[in-house]
Amino acid sequence: MTKKRSPEKYAARMISKHLKRVSREVNGAYEARDPEHVHQARVASRRLRNSFWAFREALPPVERALWKKQIKNMADAMGRARDLDTQILFLEKFAKKVKKKEYRASIDRLAAHLREKRKRAQPRVKKTLAELKRKKTLEKIAKKMDALSKTPPSRSGKTDLYELAEKKIRKRLKKLLACEEHAGHPERSRELHMMRIAAKKFRYTMENFQPLYGKKIDPFIDAAHAVQDNLGRVHDLDVWIDHFRKLQGGKRKDGDLARASAYFVKLCSRTRRQAYLKFVKHWRTLRKKNKWKKLKALIT
Repeated sequence: MTKKRSPEKYAARMISKHLKRVSREVNGAYEARDPEHVHQARVASRRLRNSFWAFREALPPVERALWKKQIKNMADAMGRARDLDTQILFLEKFAKKVKKKEYRASIDRLAAHLREKRKRAQPRVKKTLAELKRKKTLEKIAKKMDALSKTPPSRSGKTDLYELAEKKIRKRLKKLLACEEHAGHPERSRELHMMRIAAKKFRYTMENFQPLYGKKIDPFIDAAHAVQDNLGRVHDLDVWIDHFRKLQGGKRKDGDLARASAYFVKLCSRTRRQAYLKFVKHWRTLRKKNKWKKLKALIT
């Protein structure tokens, strides 16, 4: 029989771990010398917010809601900057596939436009991070987690840590499987995007409880990560197809850009079909191997 464990100290440990990662990346995101800092700061902030949800029963409700709001504001401010960083990187890789010089020139024009927009997005990032520092949000969370780690185990008997882990993981899995009806419909871009988000939250929740199960849960985390990545690729291409179609039919009379955009739509559409098929193949393999039933058996 598994020994019962209290959620409080474990929650403090995991939240502190995510908090350190956020603290480590925010300075780099403020300076914006390397786009990777913005990316890693956003990922760390999402993991931190997910831990607020996973361990909400062990946290003070009012403070938890305030922390969540402040961390989300930071992530939202960096979101636009990260989207632009991703788009610039996409165009740089995309340019290597384009052979015609006039099309590459169009890509260079788009990339230059995006770089200018990225510069204009940085002040908001700096303002939000400065506000976070002024309010000492990260320090306050760290202080509260230190106190929580020293709290005697709850004697209420309401929740055991393993029971909490099962409850939270099952809830996230249920959300993911609720999206399954859309997996066989490549035209449902919005629904597939929502499935990607569900897979991401499912993965982060499993990661929060990974120390309880050790390496046994790693294959399930990897499976959710692959679903997230495959659908992320589909979503990125959906965004670009939509963007290029708007350029193709724009009000400005720019024949070169319109022709280049038509070519880009065709190339992105072909790549998108390949990405979607990769996702479907992987998802069907997971279901065939009863991956999620095995996960339920592990956490029960």
